Amino acid sequence: GIRDQPQSRGLGDVYKRQIFNLPKEWDQIMSNNESSQEPVKIGEALLRVGNETVLLIDDEPMMIRLVTKMFTKSGYKVVSFLDAKKALLHFATQGQDYDLVITDYDMPNLNGNELAEQLNGILPNIPIILMTGCDKCVNEQSRHFHSIVGVLKNPFKHQEINNLLTKALNT
Repeated sequence: GIRDQPQSRGLGDVYKRQIFNLPKEWDQIMSNNESSQEPVKIGEALLRVGNETVLLIDDEPMMIRLVTKMFTKSGYKVVSFLDAKKALLHFATQGQDYDLVITDYDMPNLNGNELAEQLNGILPNIPIILMTGCDKCVNEQSRHFHSIVGVLKNPFKHQEINNLLTKALNT
């Protein structure tokens, strides 16, 4: 995968391209037959099966496709946005329809912490999971901020997703 990392130089946003290898399991998920309704197997385990509705926000179309496919095959309903501001406008009128928000941390115009703060202002205590490929982007303070139940480091492992889903959805 390819990720553009922000580099602050005081003159606006400058990005550094970072290339990382996706786990084999991700290739398998993306190449699985679209019509299959079997829960997604990640490594040796299945993604936790659920029926909750998830709001997914990421500015990378590949991540939207991957996470949506993983979750919908395991029974979740996923509504996704590539733009955090559009997601926020949608959430302002439909927030009560969601059980969980999963958002990228590093997005243009509105980062994951800023988005979490605004989502929390609309619907306090909505569980939020941050995804990031940048170790330095999310500090320990943000992990306990505005209903953020955890941080998924890309590329994430099945057990990390399952642990956070269980924590976020209290089951």
